[in-house]
Amino acid sequence: MRYIDQRLSLPEGIHTKLDRASMAVALELRVPLLDHRLFTLAWRMPQNWLAHGGVGKQLLRRMLARQLPDAIVARRKHGFDVPIAAWLRGPLRQWAEDLLDIRALARDPLIDERAVRATFDEHLAGRANHGYALWALLMYRAWNERYG
Repeated sequence: MRYIDQRLSLPEGIHTKLDRASMAVALELRVPLLDHRLFTLAWRMPQNWLAHGGVGKQLLRRMLARQLPDAIVARRKHGFDVPIAAWLRGPLRQWAEDLLDIRALARDPLIDERAVRATFDEHLAGRANHGYALWALLMYRAWNERYG
């Protein structure tokens, strides 16, 4: 699996996306832990130094345990969460309001405009977090306004 990741997933996936996204805004990024010497060393290590009991990066975690609190060292991997919910209530609210205007929604036969407005209003009032569902709909609406 490591080999497949190295040969296919990383170069064609996240590394390519990271490179394109950073270059688009003239930002130079380096992916940590990809020095060729460290990479070669990792391939020589026994598997249980790398992962054990369903937890990865064992050797790195042990080394960092000397410097960091246990809560950080033991924390599971998680992605970067974009604050879509807050953005739709704040700086992107007017843009969303325009795309989810009841008259504009009524022109689209694929959308139940009353349900969408009720969902958006509930989100704005803070009674529920519909950020990701609204984001998907907003992407469709923006696309449809431009190309539909």
